[in-house]
Amino acid sequence: MKYLISIFFFFLLQGCAGINPNPGERTFDHLWASQQYDSAVNVVKGPAENGQPWAQIRLAQAYFFGEGAPKDKALAAAWYKKAAVQKSDDGWANGQIVGAIGDSGWFGQNTDATVAQYQLALIYFQGDQVSQNLEEARYWINEAKQNSKGGHVYICCVEFTENGYWITQSMIQKLDKDIEALENNI
Repeated sequence: MKYLISIFFFFLLQGCAGINPNPGERTFDHLWASQQYDSAVNVVKGPAENGQPWAQIRLAQAYFFGEGAPKDKALAAAWYKKAAVQKSDDGWANGQIVGAIGDSGWFGQNTDATVAQYQLALIYFQGDQVSQNLEEARYWINEAKQNSKGGHVYICCVEFTENGYWITQSMIQKLDKDIEALENNI
């Protein structure tokens, strides 16, 4: 019984991410939530450049919002693309801790890929007359729809809001319809 209680408190103290196999992720999340954007970006630069999806998506967000990095949608899109294509069929990539094994930095990469796909669709849809690209927007929203498998996509924990950030199916469907409406007007 003491063993079970110890395990319960261990996971409770770990926060929403539990045992986080992506070194630096929790540090970034806490720095971002406390608006220490420059420090947060410094945490993710190396892992992002080394190809770790959790870091690539967070660096993309920094460029997207212009927090800790210059606001630059082109750089945001470049980093989102790096995370968007990193998918795998294994349990580790799907966020399974128990019974799954994988390299640190790639835990939950499928969720990161789906979020990146949605954000890419949004960037290409919202672009101005020069940067708007409906073909790219259509491609990425279709990828997000397929990879979300009809469910919501949750980005743990505090990097975007105090309670986390969801990309809901209604958000995906709305963007899909908005893209379609603009495609039909052309």
